[in-house]
Amino acid sequence: MRNALQAAVLSLCVLTACRDAPRPRHSDPPEQFLAPEFYTSEPITGRIVDSASTRPIAGACVVAIWRKVEARNEEWDGIFRSFATCSDSEGRFSIPRWGPRPVPGGDYLDRRDPELWVVKRGFAVSYFDNDGFRRPLGPLRPDDPWQVVKLPPAKMPPHDRDSYMRSAAGSSRWNGKDLELEKPGVSDIARSLAAANPGEPGMPKRIESPLFWSEWSAARKVLPPELRSAVPDPPYCPTDVFIRVAGPGHE
Repeated sequence: MRNALQAAVLSLCVLTACRDAPRPRHSDPPEQFLAPEFYTSEPITGRIVDSASTRPIAGACVVAIWRKVEARNEEWDGIFRSFATCSDSEGRFSIPRWGPRPVPGGDYLDRRDPELWVVKRGFAVSYFDNDGFRRPLGPLRPDDPWQVVKLPPAKMPPHDRDSYMRSAAGSSRWNGKDLELEKPGVSDIARSLAAANPGEPGMPKRIESPLFWSEWSAARKVLPPELRSAVPDPPYCPTDVFIRVAGPGHE
């Protein structure tokens, strides 16, 4: 009886110790990746204005793009969704809500999406995402050893998934705000047109958006002849050229 009681007490102590002992933490295996099964995006409304005068700009084309990222290789995996529209007489535009929409297995959306590309003749092409504002700049003379190519948003896949993976529901930080277009020198306008191709990463082709390309072509057409001939048609895609061209002996 006494031995049985001692054995029972010992067993209880062992069970208690096992229950209270700190458990080792195991990270998920590399192949296991939990992304939202469905994504949605809230409506986005805004106004396109002149940065100098704050006056509304009518007829500006706005393209919203959501890109997929392949989780295994952390590489861009094409366009998940896109939508194009033009600003009205008061400069206002609207992008409708979408979703829930499933994302292919192994992919996720970047929290910087949606990309908002805005083009209007006479202005530099502008780019807005959830990190801020950028103006794309592409080379006008590819053989120039000192030119730097800046394709927004320096669109390289994120390497910190916890920081850059988007939640299931999302919107744009620019919702309800003014998107300002700038009028720099004509050469800067030309350079922005040279890099204004929101096409699929790695594919030197245009996104299928007649509204965008109609306005892009009109903006290119009003450039001086020497600049017009220097702007590639179609322009550089975000991952066609992410380079710094340097001559021999230069970094």
